[in-house]
Amino acid sequence: MRKVTLNFIGDRSETMAEAFYTWLLDGGLEDTLIEGLSTDELELDGVIDFDNQNLEVVLASYLVEDPSAEDDELDDDDD
Repeated sequence: MRKVTLNFIGDRSETMAEAFYTWLLDGGLEDTLIEGLSTDELELDGVIDFDNQNLEVVLASYLVEDPSAEDDELDDDDD
């Protein structure tokens, strides 16, 4: 597991942090992250856990199975 930390500083930083957290959970940022970070080999699954008190979010990813690898496995069974 790797962790990325965002810190908001300056005027009304707490308000900004809460707005970012809400955008991530309810405002469409999660979908943008899924689209932007997912590849042919690795898929961002999205938010799997969150902590409203500490404004923490857990995102999960998983390897995408290669359909051609499944075809190879089926071909090996014929031997």
